[in-house]
Amino acid sequence: MQITGRGGHGARPEDCIDPIVAGAHFITHVQSIVARNLKPTHAGVITIGKFVSGDVSNVIPESAYLEGSIRALSADVREQIFKRLREIASGLERSFQVRCELRISAGVPCLTNNPDVAKFLYDISGYILGTENVHYLDPIMGSEDFSYFTESCPGAIMRFGCANAGKGLTYPLHSPYFDIDEGVLEIGVKIFTEAIQCYLNSK
Repeated sequence: MQITGRGGHGARPEDCIDPIVAGAHFITHVQSIVARNLKPTHAGVITIGKFVSGDVSNVIPESAYLEGSIRALSADVREQIFKRLREIASGLERSFQVRCELRISAGVPCLTNNPDVAKFLYDISGYILGTENVHYLDPIMGSEDFSYFTESCPGAIMRFGCANAGKGLTYPLHSPYFDIDEGVLEIGVKIFTEAIQCYLNSK
């Protein structure tokens, strides 16, 4: 979002329209969307990860720029968040006399595993690895473009544990030190080969 005000000297704020103050209020206000506009059972996350404005300490800048991400577990909740963001931006213009240019990119769709496919893969994985080594995961807020496939046909995504403490391979996904234990590739091939054979034999 671009917030445009009127720049000027920090000693004369009455002659200016401060986009930083407006942006700070926007950041605080959007956090109330999850807390006060969504049902407690409907998960959502709004993160403002970038706020850029000004060059020197004694000048009120002309504009401020914010970027963030929106995550939810359903399309309806995402649309509800989008609607409230637009309303808050509109209210910000009236309250602070700024101009707001809010651009929302929908990003990838929400990924929802098909229960039947998930159960099928769970059973196959348990057969290969032993049921004590296979678990259903709670929903997470990470985005995943595999959702384009599950929108088109029934599907499910799986996670294979690829860390290995004995080899020092314990860094998380976005760490510059991330690496995998390549032994997991063989496990994945076994599971999917068995899944394909079972699926074809059932037809």
